[in-house]
Amino acid sequence: MTVMARAVGTAVISGPGPRAEAVTASARSAVLECTVVDTPSAEIRVTSDCAEILEAVRDVFSGGVPGGSQDGRHNAQPPRVFEIRTEDPEKDYIYARVSLRGRDLFLARTPAELLNRLENSISDALARSLTGFQLFHSGAVARNGVGVLIPGASGAGKSTTTAALAMAGFEYLSDDIAVLGTDGRVRPFPKVMALKSGGSQLIRERFQAAAGRVVGNTEQSAVTYIRPPRIPDAKSSVAGIPVRLVLLPRRDEPGAPLLQKVSKSAVVTCLVEESLDLELLGRRAVDVIVDIVRRADCYALNVRDIDAAVEVVTGLTE
Repeated sequence: MTVMARAVGTAVISGPGPRAEAVTASARSAVLECTVVDTPSAEIRVTSDCAEILEAVRDVFSGGVPGGSQDGRHNAQPPRVFEIRTEDPEKDYIYARVSLRGRDLFLARTPAELLNRLENSISDALARSLTGFQLFHSGAVARNGVGVLIPGASGAGKSTTTAALAMAGFEYLSDDIAVLGTDGRVRPFPKVMALKSGGSQLIRERFQAAAGRVVGNTEQSAVTYIRPPRIPDAKSSVAGIPVRLVLLPRRDEPGAPLLQKVSKSAVVTCLVEESLDLELLGRRAVDVIVDIVRRADCYALNVRDIDAAVEVVTGLTE
């Protein structure tokens, strides 16, 4: 990734109130630019008058590189440029204004809101650019050449489970958007792990190294960004990793079975529900889902005890 702006100070955007002290006269300058995503399918840039904002955003989108279009063609579309303008310090109710192609997207009142909403907007733009792939609301990791999908709605525990596996040595592919080709292989989505407060606290308690891998941090934020220890190499990123294991995370009561076989039909239903482009792709999407599930072992995983969950998934990928 190319960074054309030199960071001023640290990448931490912090401050006691709605206006962050990090955005001072020394941090503001002429408009700076950095490329946060540069793949065969998309180029996404961010401009700002604050170098620290650029550094935080760049750090969040540095988790890997997807394979782009499956036919290998390079992206011919013009880059998408998100423009961030910090507001006048007298306007205490607005921290920054974000626009795309001359149209305002949103106003952020705090540094945390800015980074969280910008992350979502960039992820959405990148997801829309990945032609030839199917996208799922799912975590994804890999070990020993075995791709693992962890699909589920918000709050199901997929991001925390994905983060725990990544910190335990699995290759990290995504904690929220799984990118699958028609070949049934999963590619990485280039964004670091984003954990809500409960999941972040759990991961940092269980894995001491996680504390030193926090990036783009903001005070009083509901989301913590953590850089994974391992990401796939360039070859795996392009070729993808075959999905051989699908885990449906559950927070069952203590004493419930850690691992239970689930029917293929239940997993197909889950993936259909968590598909992000089913309406666009229609029957083709369902056919790919059925083929992926047919080739994979499918389980419900009790993630209430995250250490035990990591141990059992490690055994499944030996």
